[in-house]
Amino acid sequence: MTSRELRPNLRTADAASRHPQPMSILGVTNVVLRNRRLVLIVTLIVAVVAVVRAVLAPRVYASSASFIPAGRKAPSPVSGIAAQFGITVAPTDGQQSPDFYVALLHSRTVQDQVLDTTYSFNGTKGPYKGTLLDYYGDPSRPLARRRVAARQALDGQIKATTSLKTGAVLLTVRSQSPSLAADIARNLLAGVDRFNRARVQSQSASERQFTEEQVANAAADLRAAEDRLQTFQDENRAYDRAPRLTFDHERLVREVNMRQQLYASLAQAYAQARIDAVRDNPSVTVLESPDVPPDPEPRGLAKTGVLALMAGFLLGVLLAFVREHIVRTRELHPEEEAEYATLRAAAARDLRNPFRMFGVRRGR
Repeated sequence: MTSRELRPNLRTADAASRHPQPMSILGVTNVVLRNRRLVLIVTLIVAVVAVVRAVLAPRVYASSASFIPAGRKAPSPVSGIAAQFGITVAPTDGQQSPDFYVALLHSRTVQDQVLDTTYSFNGTKGPYKGTLLDYYGDPSRPLARRRVAARQALDGQIKATTSLKTGAVLLTVRSQSPSLAADIARNLLAGVDRFNRARVQSQSASERQFTEEQVANAAADLRAAEDRLQTFQDENRAYDRAPRLTFDHERLVREVNMRQQLYASLAQAYAQARIDAVRDNPSVTVLESPDVPPDPEPRGLAKTGVLALMAGFLLGVLLAFVREHIVRTRELHPEEEAEYATLRAAAARDLRNPFRMFGVRRGR
């Protein structure tokens, strides 16, 4: 073939390199088939590595539990009475949305109590007795950093979700020790219950203080109304003969009756608030208690293998396209290939003698 016959092909190749056309599905298939050995090797390597890692990974045990908040009690009479005075009192029934409890299980308030509890279990390094703060945290590090590391490790073992149908909170704790997984789940439930009880009792104590003040004020107002009525009757013994005096007497009687009703309601609410302030009923209802799991969770080798094959195939296809691009660049731009070879040799010389890059010669 003459040089004149080659020039159109070179011009066509240069034009194709400057204006690349989108590759068709057939073109993609051809690239994969031309590099089928590379794609197959990469796919197998990724799959084997993933399956071996899954086989060698420590077995994990899962302990599950579920609970719902305690039943909602009747609204406190203090709320209605406080509304009459323009005061809003928060409800004290401890009822919250399931999402609140999911966030509570992942909060530092509950998890720090779990970390500071003493456990006894067989760990990966043998029997252990102590706190999770010392087990998960490096003893050589400061206490604050140890607590952060232990909290992150514990939070990674906890999975909390909600059931849309029942409104229950589903808790799952995973650990390499079956007894530790069950103990952590029990302590998490106990922490949620303690938090709710403390919150309800604190709000009940606030209600009792508010009601006690209002009872004292209502008693004083009632006595003042009764004194006004008594004074009126002493000064006007024949009030029923005058329409104006009859009207004033009825108004004073209505005020006394209203003050009596208010005082009776407040006294009843005060008695209920005193009971609620010391009440220690469970704030959550456990539907399923955490038990020690007898068997570890499945390794999921089939799922891992399928996902690894898919990921390996995609990686192999990507490497095939990179390889095709390199080959095409060498064919269309031989001057760049030559420059690359020269630069690679120069870089190798600089690595053997780094001082040359800075113009420094080593003494002999």
